[in-house]
Amino acid sequence: RIVQEQTNNIIKYSKATEAYISIQKKNNLCNLIISDNGKGFDKTQQKNKGIGFINIFNRADAYNGKVEIDTAPDKGCKLVITFPLLKR
Repeated sequence: RIVQEQTNNIIKYSKATEAYISIQKKNNLCNLIISDNGKGFDKTQQKNKGIGFINIFNRADAYNGKVEIDTAPDKGCKLVITFPLLKR
């Protein structure tokens, strides 16, 4: 669902020509990285209030995850969502 929300954001708002999605396992964590080369935005103005970002933060929180957003105007956007791996 997180990938779907951010992909939708990229298509609707970013004007990106490229997007990158990666899932990496590191130690006992799973990192989901979604980035684009679009127009980016000013985080201080956006304040993550869009329904897409609210859904992303809520979904990450439901799985004890953490969301980091790296963006700036004309610098694209990179989301890094880190989840603890479940023990089996």
